Order: sequence, then C-alpha cells, then structure tokens
Amino acid sequence: VFDSTLYAGTWNGIYKKTTSTLDTSWSLIAFESRKVTDIVAAIDGSIYACVPSQIAGDTCTIYKSIDNCNSWIALQDSVSFHPNNLHYFTKLTIHPDSTNILRAGSYDRFYNSDDEGDTWEIDYQDGETWPNFIVYDPLNFENLWSGGHNSNFMGGLFRSYNSGYSWDFFQLFEQAPISIVFNPLDPNTVYLSFVDHILKSNDNGENWINISSDIEVENLYDFQLYISDNTPFTLSFIGASQDSLFIGNFTNDGAEWSLQAFPMEDYVYSFAVKYLDEQDILFFSTHEHGVFAYQQNPTALYGEYNESNSSSDIQLWVSPNPSNSEMIVNIQIPELAIYQIDVFDLKGRLIQTIQKRELLAGMTTIIWKLDNISTGLYILSVRSESSRIARKCTILK
Repeated sequence: VFDSTLYAGTWNGIYKKTTSTLDTSWSLIAFESRKVTDIVAAIDGSIYACVPSQIAGDTCTIYKSIDNCNSWIALQDSVSFHPNNLHYFTKLTIHPDSTNILRAGSYDRFYNSDDEGDTWEIDYQDGETWPNFIVYDPLNFENLWSGGHNSNFMGGLFRSYNSGYSWDFFQLFEQAPISIVFNPLDPNTVYLSFVDHILKSNDNGENWINISSDIEVENLYDFQLYISDNTPFTLSFIGASQDSLFIGNFTNDGAEWSLQAFPMEDYVYSFAVKYLDEQDILFFSTHEHGVFAYQQNPTALYGEYNESNSSSDIQLWVSPNPSNSEMIVNIQIPELAIYQIDVFDLKGRLIQTIQKRELLAGMTTIIWKLDNISTGLYILSVRSESSRIARKCTILK
C-alpha cells in the first residue's frame, strides 16, 4: 500500500485500486492473463512481482516497477531453471532496510540476490518443497523463516541465521505451515498456522503447543497478529479459512481466545488492514467474488475502545521505519495548539516524551534520535487537548 493505493496479484495479472473511496473499481494494469504468484513492496516505493514465464525462451520470473506499476523491468537472472519450469519463483521477500537485498523461493530451492535482482545464486536445495512464506524475523534481520510442503503435503520449516545466504532444515510437521506470525509484545513468541490448527512457541520455535483446540477451523489460509491504530495496546488477531473470516483478541498470553466469526459463501484467502478515515478497514480476498472491504465499529473488532484514541485532522508520517539511528517525524498540524509527542511501548508504558510545545498550523518536521531506545516495537503518539494520532515504529539496533 502506497499513498492509499492497493495492488493485488491474481492469476489474471495485477490490479490496482485507489482506496480513498470504498467502491468496487479495480483496474487491470499489468500481466493480463498471466499468473502472479507474489507481489511485494519495498521501502523506497518500488514493487516487485513474481510472474511465471508463459513465453518460450523467456526465463525471467521477477519484474520490478518504480512508477506505481505503470511500467515493468524484467530482472535478468543467472538461475538455471528446470526444463518444465518447476523452478520459477513463487515467493519473494525484500530486506526491510535495503532494497538491494532480495530473497526468493521456488520448488525445492532458495535464492539470494544482493543487486536488486540482477543476478541470483542458489542458497539451498532440499529436493521438493514449495514455500508458502519467506519472512524476516522482525527483531533480527539476520534471521529468516520459511515454510512449505512437499509432494506428499508433509510440512517443513526452514531457518536462515545469516540473512539468507544459507538455510537449514529446522522442523518437520505432518501438515504444511501456511503462515508465520511474530508476537510484537515478545520476540520469542511465534505463531504458526496450518489448515486446521494454530501452534504457538514461547522459545523462538524450539517447542510448539496447539492453542486452537477450542476453535473449529478448517482450511485456514491466513493468520496474523495485529495492533490497531485505534487501540494500540490491544493485541488482536485476524484469520481466514475456507468459509469464514474470524476476528478477535488474545487473552491469557494466547491461551484463551475471544472470537467473532463471519461466515462467507466463498473461500477467504489473504487480507490486509489499512487505517483510513479514522477507522480500521479490513480488505480481504476471496476465490470467486473478488476483494471486499470490511468496516465495523472498533468496539466489535478490537474489544475495548476509547473514543479519545480516535484521531482528528492530524496527519503523521514516520520514516525510515524500521530504523536504528533516527526517524524523521512529519506532522501535519490542523490548528495552532500545544502538542505533545510521546513514545510508548506496547504495554502502554511511557518511554520518552520527545517534546511538548505550541505548534503552528501546517507541516512540522522533527528528528527523533534513537540513541537511548532499545530494539523493539513502539507507539509514537502525537496529541493535543482535542485530538490524537499514533503510529507503530520498529527500532533495530
């Protein structure tokens, strides 16, 4: 998502939608009638797409756009692809701090590129594993995780401890892991979803327990933890299954669930949450009926909601995010008033007051020095007597 624009990769190309209004207008903008297996946005605004070749003699499967998907560059690679095209890239991830570093996966292989995808090297070959995800550990970018299935649909979990230059087979499961989620409140807590259950680890993946035995889920396609911009200290979850979308909160460190299910007459696949017009809007995709936007009172979505947490006309941008040294905080001020800029941890404890002073209407830029802030996920809050806005910030040292 960039500048309130959504991009969707489908089996019929890439579609684009401006989310300023919740209408149904999506435009097909690239790769018509071609399968797009992954689409990823970099921190500089460029967009990468995995598009398996359907043209004889064309071995390129990753394309890059630097102009909002109006034109695409075919990235040249040195990968020797299988004759029947089994080794086309299916999953792609970009280093959170560097657009030069790309990691990708295909049938039975992992690849790395340190030059924005111009050349690739094979990291690992295991024989037969299709990756369902390749992700960076949000608190340690040297670590990557990947999970997928083999031809017998057994599941494998892989880890890299050196930024993807080599991979180790980590664990074997009876089912394929569908998605992995890291708890921002505790970096050692990891959640792993499968088609009919969710596992939790309190020791960074060494041991797992089933935390979904009381929830009737089937064909679980996606799962994520989410911290609402409305209620930044509430840890919530969103899941998508074969015929339901479910939303709720964790209590008792994930051992208990507060669940709200929404039956669907279609397969629900992936989803994204965007804060627009002073509320959280959930976008989710289905198998046959396209993309939906879901709006609901935050009380129902995220539990306890305090009206004073709602933002007004203040606008807030923070970059780079993540960062290890400083962040540039741009604030659009609606009116002359005294504003206080605070930093909280995810348990709601005040970590730092950056400043409290009178600000004029218009744009204000502040440099937030991170010298005394440790690695972690934080909430940056800007407030006056009548309004407040908050943004999540990741600090890596």
